[in-house]
This record gives sequence, C-alpha cells and structure tokens, in this order.
Amino acid sequence: MVTASKAGPKFGACSSPIRYCTDQAIREALQTFCPKEGVRALDVGCGVGYFPLLVAAGVRGDYLGIDIQARDSWPDTTGMHAGLSVGFLEHDAELLSTLGSRFNFVMAIQSMEHISDDVRAFQGMSQCLEPGGLLLMTVPSKMSRVALYPGHGWRGYTRADLRRLADLARLDLIKIKPLGGLLPFALHFLGWTLPYVGSARVTKAILGRPFAIGPCSQLYSSNRAASWIVRRTESIAAAVPMPSLGLEGGFGAVFRKPVSAD
Repeated sequence: MVTASKAGPKFGACSSPIRYCTDQAIREALQTFCPKEGVRALDVGCGVGYFPLLVAAGVRGDYLGIDIQARDSWPDTTGMHAGLSVGFLEHDAELLSTLGSRFNFVMAIQSMEHISDDVRAFQGMSQCLEPGGLLLMTVPSKMSRVALYPGHGWRGYTRADLRRLADLARLDLIKIKPLGGLLPFALHFLGWTLPYVGSARVTKAILGRPFAIGPCSQLYSSNRAASWIVRRTESIAAAVPMPSLGLEGGFGAVFRKPVSAD
C-alpha cells in the first residue's frame, strides 16, 4: 500500500499567511463535517489533488478528483492511500450533471473563482450530492482579489454571494468562516504581494517587459532565510487572531443538501 506521505503531494510546506489560514480551516472542517468511514468524495477543480488532507483526517473510502486539465502527477498518486482509494478524471466543472455519479461529500477548494460559470458549476455539485450530503468550499474574498491577488481568477466572493449560491442550488448553508483577518491580510500583503509586484516592476524596468518569476512560494522556498521568515509569519498569523475588519483573505463555507431533496 502506498501512503500519501510517500507518493501524495504535500500542503503547507511553505505557504503564505492567508493560505496557511485556509489550510487550517479546511483541516478543521474535514474533522467536523467529512464522514470518516465510507466517504464518497468528489474534489472539483482538484489540481494535483487535495486527498492528503483527507488522509490526514483519517478519512476512509473513495476520492475522485476532477479538473479541466489532467496533471502529470495523477498516475503516480492514483491508488490506495491509507484506506482512501484515489482516482482522477479530466472533466469540466460546468458539466458536472453529465458525471452520472453521486457523492456524500464534495470539495471545491480555491477553484470556484477559476470557473467561468460558477452558478452552473455549483448547481452541478448540488446534483452530484446525495440527500444529506455535505459540500465544503473555500473562495477568495473580493478585497483579497484586489489587494492580494490582482487579476486572480474571474471573481472574488462575499458572504452574500455564498448565500445566493446556496439559494440557487437549493442547499442549506450551515456555516461560513472568514479565512484570516487583519493580521494575516497585512502579513500576506507586506511579505508576499509587495515583493512579488516589486520584483515584476524591476524586471520590467530592466528588460522592458514583465518577467514571469513564478509563484511566490518558489521564491521564498529558494533559500533558508526567506523560508524561515515565511514560517514565522504563518505562526504569527495563527497565534494572534484578529478581527477581519472586512479584510478576510477569503471564506470557507459548508453546505448541506436537504434530506428531502430529490
């Protein structure tokens, strides 16, 4: 049996303060809401696959990750992982109604903002859920998309947007959690966004064009000192909770399909 620690992707090794808060919220939600035995999980917009978070939570059952583009890592991570059977499928999130399967747990982790028709995709997730099933979703806030991730995805979200999606898909919204507050927002902006934007402007001034420097995580993990600084900002963000003041990095939300549905 292959374990996730050997074959699966790892999360949180060198993340930003906002991402750190997001991963913490996901772990808490999985412990509280995800079935531990007999899960039939669908991960919409999975990327490389978030199944290690399920494995860490002691979840056993089946996991299907879908994404509009297949990843090279999928063949290596398909299979059994500590009681979780993992598989992947190249599939459009806007066509979930054609998937033809039912799940008792659906995840959409930082993917909704990348889907052109998010209402259609969300309604498709609802159709894939069996009655009583739960949907876990994390999304960036509108403010973070302006200040932290300029031009990231199609949109950011507010609490009202999440309630609207729930109403349109006839799901019960049972919890909304802000992802980070003032401190993580400030640490992310000062330690990540400004250096990233500054580096891009410098290369544009020198080369006459922007230079694709890659994700900030790659920059900060390239040397020990920078990596240590990132980990310190993560620990500070976790240890000193502060009110959001409208500066959430995003939101985590849990929805339930009514038992009377269908």
